[in-house]
Amino acid sequence: MRAGPTAPGGAGARRAGRVGNKMPRYLFVVSRRDQTLYSVLKERFADDPNVEVILDRRRPGPARPPPHHHERRTRPGLDRELETHSYAIVVLP
Repeated sequence: MRAGPTAPGGAGARRAGRVGNKMPRYLFVVSRRDQTLYSVLKERFADDPNVEVILDRRRPGPARPPPHHHERRTRPGLDRELETHSYAIVVLP
């Protein structure tokens, strides 16, 4: 796997720790331009109930909300991670 954000079970996951008594859940968001990575991650985590792998569904271009509009699904750094590593990991409560 490529160098990038820490995968579940790695050092970053240990720092994130447990959320209450539950294990944290992870969402891998994979760039649409890397279908191979998407397939590999889907297969790798198919049996892990704490991991979900999805393709980035956002469309590039002017369809984004205006700057004053608050998008609840916005994650700082997500675009940068997708551009740099072709995937980003979101820790879900």
